[in-house]
Amino acid sequence: MHAEDSIIEAPRAYGSQPHDLSDRLAAQPPVAEVQERRLFISHRHTDKHIADVLRTWVEKTALAHVTVFQSSHTQGGPRLGVPVRPELLEELRKSQVLALIYTGADQDWSWCMWECGVATAPKSPDTRIIVFQCTEATPAVYLDHSRVLVTDKPNVERFVRQLLTQPNFFPGVQQPIVGPNGSPDGPRHAAADLYEDLQEAVKLLHPQKRPWHAHLRLRVGLPMAPQAEPDSVDAAKATQTDYGGAFVKFASEALCRQFGLDAVKEDTPLSQVAKQFDPTSRSTPRWLKSLLNQIDAAANRKVPRVDWRRRATVVSEDGVRYTPVLCYVEPAPYESATHFDVYFLRFQKDKWRLAIASMVVVAGLALGLAAWYLVGLLGAGQI
Repeated sequence: MHAEDSIIEAPRAYGSQPHDLSDRLAAQPPVAEVQERRLFISHRHTDKHIADVLRTWVEKTALAHVTVFQSSHTQGGPRLGVPVRPELLEELRKSQVLALIYTGADQDWSWCMWECGVATAPKSPDTRIIVFQCTEATPAVYLDHSRVLVTDKPNVERFVRQLLTQPNFFPGVQQPIVGPNGSPDGPRHAAADLYEDLQEAVKLLHPQKRPWHAHLRLRVGLPMAPQAEPDSVDAAKATQTDYGGAFVKFASEALCRQFGLDAVKEDTPLSQVAKQFDPTSRSTPRWLKSLLNQIDAAANRKVPRVDWRRRATVVSEDGVRYTPVLCYVEPAPYESATHFDVYFLRFQKDKWRLAIASMVVVAGLALGLAAWYLVGLLGAGQI
């Protein structure tokens, strides 16, 4: 999606006032004279540092013109000693804008999705959902909603301009936070501050998860076999992998680079990816059969057996052979599926087997030469 299409175009009418936002905001009517603006920040607990950046920036930039609710904030959030869910329901009902901090498809978003669902329920007041997309992954349920691409500076500036200058940005509140008679430098400088702070926060997202090997994460719509009966026939049938039911969840740059693949997008069928590995193949390649067998075993709570034979490898762009190895399995109940992490490891020939084979060949040659020598001696009558 293009950055310019992410959110609705902002007004462009500005005057020649100084770009200091605090002076103009101080001149705005008191909050009591206009309907209250309320922003709800929905985020996972591990993404609190990003939510803190957004909350701090809004409170600093909009002063008292926006009330921000962030459940993880020490000076806000639910009150102690009272049930959490009713208070959250009330905050969601009153909020006109919900900012969803989205950091990747490989996480559990069930709670955040619940908050978004409550905020947009038919009987609740109108609520605008704005997704702050911090990675390349896009939430499937909000593909058609406005999104702020956190790593794109013009996109962040467009959000800031709309927040500060667009009437009805908060549904039901016609008056913008900053009037139209201001310099465009005001929102631009405010956007620059938000963008820089967000970049520092995004750097902390999963810094340890950068695999050096080619990495492919698959989403397969099958459950794990019951713990008590891993070897039952029914469980095995229930967890048998359907070749057409496996989809790509993530494909590393190393994978695309090593095997000359086009950029593999999320939800691409595994069958399409397999064709890119070998476009001329008309049958299921052995490396893929090996991978599916590993997935079947893991789904049935068995230790997967890797086919280390040469014929079960896939050849890279530079002619090196790699073996697909299933390394991690993670249930994803929020997707009614299971995630399988596959790494392509460089194929290593069995040196001991080659040494033994070489010894057998040498021994066979030696025996053959000895037999030939003996036959020669017999023919000469020397024995």
